[in-house]
Amino acid sequence: MHPLADVPTANRLAASTQKMHLAIMAEQSKRERIILFGVIPVLSAISGSIATVIFTRAAGSGKVDDAIVEILRNQSYSAEDKTKLLTLANASSDHFWSILSTMATFSTVAGMALAWALADWIRRR
Repeated sequence: MHPLADVPTANRLAASTQKMHLAIMAEQSKRERIILFGVIPVLSAISGSIATVIFTRAAGSGKVDDAIVEILRNQSYSAEDKTKLLTLANASSDHFWSILSTMATFSTVAGMALAWALADWIRRR
């Protein structure tokens, strides 16, 4: 007699195969969740930090610090001139950090929207 002719055996084989398939799918889903909610945020934070450092260097915020040190070292400036120059240097620096903060906010919103869309896509699969 053919093994598939025995219906209970075939049903047990099908049930076993289905359980194994569901276990594999659950493991894949677990990996996807780990990647989505663990790896992606960490990589985003690291890449954001690197981008911030690169942007800071490219924008020359170190020049503002150098200018402040030079103003404080230079004895030829009066106290009023030093105050005015420090105010201007700080205003420039504040403007830079405000732009950087705005860019970070936009990047965060875009990243959250992307993560949400990716999570929906994984749930549908």
